[in-house]
Amino acid sequence: MTEYIKDFDSWNEIQKNLNSSSKPKFFKKREIWWAAVGVNVGNEVDGKNEVFERPVLVIKKINATSAFVIPLTSTIRENDDRYVTYTIKGKKRSAMISQARMMDTRRFRRRMRSKMSNKDFRNILNCFKKQFSE
Repeated sequence: MTEYIKDFDSWNEIQKNLNSSSKPKFFKKREIWWAAVGVNVGNEVDGKNEVFERPVLVIKKINATSAFVIPLTSTIRENDDRYVTYTIKGKKRSAMISQARMMDTRRFRRRMRSKMSNKDFRNILNCFKKQFSE
């Protein structure tokens, strides 16, 4: 297996462009967006491909330009409290609740057509609350 090398320099250039962007994004809770998550330190989740993006679930709208989000992954970890499994378009996926964070919406790239079901959304919220209330 090849070692993953974090490309902080490329991410820094993209981050500068994102910061100067001022296009407003109209978003709601329960929506899934592809967001430029970036290259992060240590075990923090990184984005993928040339713009370092990954899907995120909007948990709460903080204001017009920021949201509290949970990154999503196609990796399934059934017996791990940090991951909550859900189904979308007939495929199992996981929400990485331990990686939840506030995000400026300038990182949002494009909205996915599918919204998370109310049942899965409530389950993710309940698991998040349980994980961080202990």
